[in-house]
Amino acid sequence: MPGHTLELSEGGEPKIERYWELGADGDCDSHSREYYVNRYCELPVGAVSSHLMSDVPVGVFLSGGLDSSAMAALTAKVRGDQIQTFSVGYGEEAFGELAYAREVADHIQRTTMKSG
Repeated sequence: MPGHTLELSEGGEPKIERYWELGADGDCDSHSREYYVNRYCELPVGAVSSHLMSDVPVGVFLSGGLDSSAMAALTAKVRGDQIQTFSVGYGEEAFGELAYAREVADHIQRTTMKSG
């Protein structure tokens, strides 16, 4: 089971112990849907902001997948200027997401140029 260990004695008797459990220490009060939507948007922006304390150009590895695309877009938004994106392609296009990475990079550039 997740968060458990299994130990077998020399006689083959199993001993299962929990070593970790996800705590529910968070805010248990019920909030509006709008609160949770706003909070969900604020948390990633805060996480990205805390990692962008730099006076040099910033680059983001952009695979074209959902996670790297979101991080690249948030990085550009937080920085307020254009960012460098880097991607790797494969010889066989069927296995790569390079086309998606290009599309995201182009979108981020257009969006940053309009707001900047």
